[in-house]
Amino acid sequence: MKINKKIKISLIIVLSLVAFLALGRLAQKTLDNFYTGVRAPYLQMPSPDGLTLRWQSLENYHGTVSITQDEATTAFSESNLSEEHELRLQQLKPLTQYFYSAGKKDSPEYQGENYWFVTPPKTGSTVPVRFWVTGDQGKLGKIQ
Repeated sequence: MKINKKIKISLIIVLSLVAFLALGRLAQKTLDNFYTGVRAPYLQMPSPDGLTLRWQSLENYHGTVSITQDEATTAFSESNLSEEHELRLQQLKPLTQYFYSAGKKDSPEYQGENYWFVTPPKTGSTVPVRFWVTGDQGKLGKIQ
């Protein structure tokens, strides 16, 4: 069966447009799925003896978090340069308030009386606790 030359050319044009649009959509979805920019510290995965603190910056650096409790200060530092910072703070005391600073080692971007957390009580204790759960709907993608 012989295909008319005009139909063949039209079919090639339509398929080329579909492929072009599909690649454009794929690129848009891939590039739009990552939030770039500054994101203030937020706390994750609390336990009686630790928690994870994360934040984002505009530049790569070794993130550092310093925690203070009863005048004693402990520092945690990242081993790799990153714009996405994540540190697991460990060997903390249960049901204890800590103040923290986060950012660059010598000039933390986040510090002061508003940057604090309280670790949860020991597992199995009967101390009443209150907690608040929030979510970030963001954009659907591989990092959510």
